Amino acid sequence: MENFTISTSQNIDIQQDFASVGERILATLLDGLFVVAYMALISFLGSLLFHSSWVGLLFLPIVFYHLLLELFMNGQSWGKKLVKIQVVDLHGARPGFFRFFLRWIFRLVDVTLFFGAVAILAVLVSKRKQRLGDMAAGTVLIRLRDKKPSDWLYTLLPDDYKINYPEVSQLAMADIQTVKEVLDFVKSSRKSYEAMRLADRTKKMLEAKMGISAGVRSEHFLFKVIRDYYFLQTKNSGR
Repeated sequence: MENFTISTSQNIDIQQDFASVGERILATLLDGLFVVAYMALISFLGSLLFHSSWVGLLFLPIVFYHLLLELFMNGQSWGKKLVKIQVVDLHGARPGFFRFFLRWIFRLVDVTLFFGAVAILAVLVSKRKQRLGDMAAGTVLIRLRDKKPSDWLYTLLPDDYKINYPEVSQLAMADIQTVKEVLDFVKSSRKSYEAMRLADRTKKMLEAKMGISAGVRSEHFLFKVIRDYYFLQTKNSGR
C-alpha cells in the first residue's frame, strides 16, 4: 500500500499508510448504519413524545453528520473511528474548519448524487488516494497505527519498577510516539551523529513540556520516559 510521510516538529519522518478504498467504503457503510439507527430512534420517540415540527428539527443533525463529527472528533466520524482511519491535511496536521467544510460540500458530488461511484473512481486514480473533496480541501485519509502502550517498550518492566519522571503524565500519546521514532532511529543508525543530535533536541522539547531538567544522556532519558509513561498507563488501567 502507498504511504504518506508526516514530518513532525522534531524533523522525524513518520510513514502512514493511505486509507484503502475498502476501508473508506466500510467506514461509509458504518456511518450509514449510525444515521439509519438515529433516524429510526427519532421517528419512534417523535411519535410518542414530540410535536411533529420538533421532530423535523431533530433530523437536522443528519445533514451535518460528517461535518460536525470530523470537526469535533479530530478528523473522524464514528465509522472512521471504528475502521481506524482519519482525515489530515497534506502536512499530517489536523485540518481547520474550512477544509472540513469543503470535504462536506463536495461529498454531495463524490458520494450522495452518484452513490459513491465518483469517490471510488477518484480514489483509485489519485496518487494520494483522494476523493474530489480531499483534492479541493487539501486533505488525505490515512490509516492510523495501533499505538498500544505495549508496542512502545523494548523490555518488560520489573514488578518493583520505580517511576523516574512522574511529569510524563503531562505528555500526550503523540509525544510518546515521537520518542519511539527517535529511539528507533538511534538504534538503527547505531548512534550516528545525526541521530544523537535528534535525540538531544527531542530531550530538550520534552524537558520543556514536563518542566524538568534531567541530568542524564539523551537516549537514556528518552528510554526512561517511554517506560515511565507505560508504567502510568498500565497503573491507571488497573493492570
